[in-house]
Amino acid sequence: MFIYLFALLISLVFLGSLVEAFTGKELSKPFLLWMAAILVLFAGLRPANFDRDYSNYVDLFHFVDTPITYFKDYLSLSFYEPMYYLIPAVMKLFFFDNTFIYLSFLAFAFFGIVPKVAAIIKMSDFVWLSLLIYLCNFFLLHDLTQIRAGAVSGLILLVIYFVSKKNYGLAFALCFLGLLFHYSGIVAFSILFMRNKIRTASIYSVLLVITLALIPLNISVDNFLPEDWGIISLKAANYKSRSDSGIEGIDSVNRLGFVFLTNYVFALVSLIFHKKLTVYNKYWPLLIKVQILGLFCFQLFASIPDFAFRISELLWLAQIITIPTLIHLFRVKLFGYAAIYIYCSALLFLNFYYTPLFYIK
Repeated sequence: MFIYLFALLISLVFLGSLVEAFTGKELSKPFLLWMAAILVLFAGLRPANFDRDYSNYVDLFHFVDTPITYFKDYLSLSFYEPMYYLIPAVMKLFFFDNTFIYLSFLAFAFFGIVPKVAAIIKMSDFVWLSLLIYLCNFFLLHDLTQIRAGAVSGLILLVIYFVSKKNYGLAFALCFLGLLFHYSGIVAFSILFMRNKIRTASIYSVLLVITLALIPLNISVDNFLPEDWGIISLKAANYKSRSDSGIEGIDSVNRLGFVFLTNYVFALVSLIFHKKLTVYNKYWPLLIKVQILGLFCFQLFASIPDFAFRISELLWLAQIITIPTLIHLFRVKLFGYAAIYIYCSALLFLNFYYTPLFYIK
């Protein structure tokens, strides 16, 4: 039943993008807000057998004590990100039985989905295509499975928006909030140092070259960091043990796989045509810089697969804004729409094949 509801959501967004394609008109903003509310309910109330992570979250929600306990025993509980512990702890204070579990999932869904939809409305010139890419990829990867990463990624999109508006105070606050949800959110602070413009001989052009050079040179973060690097080492060891035991995790990184290569091609094309595309989307320079940084982090952390995917996917979320904008490079825009529909279909297939959703494999 749940998978049919998801298919219905995909179909509705697809139809919205067709209206956008053939009429050049967007559906009303209130309709988008209703869509965000539906997605929050869909993600927050998903069935227990949806993915393997669900039971791990439920176990943690039952494990947590009062909010004050987290601060009293911070040294022993710091492995758990503050919001990961505190959200279910607060819910547990006011609700009993399994109600607090459902409300905890709904809270994470809210923090993950609402910022993304808000950022899409603010920054995308093809709102429904952006929603389609989001649903076919990051909604499945983050908001339906990695709920902490889902919250961080949505906040990162808003950080991009506020940095482009030079509202650095609010952007910093969102970076800090993201860090409270997941320690990988520390990467968001790098966006604060970026400018929303690209020079012809940009450092990001060089970064694209360096990213590829890391592959044959077999260079990764292990070459630079000491053996013990605090909480990050503990996280890496935990991911590895869970992966080895078959609970979860990624065994290795295909450094020239489909996901990396498609993102690299998108970034390269975006950089080459950045002047033209910036005319259509004023946030373009900052968005593409974030995407390129994601490519670099993917290769830099390749020796720690879970880190490589977790950090790069947070930054690659920018593609839900950038990829639809590439339609402006097509003389016949319908061809651009068709290309993106094919890309979304490929993403959907890969996510259902490689991610244990509904235990489909």
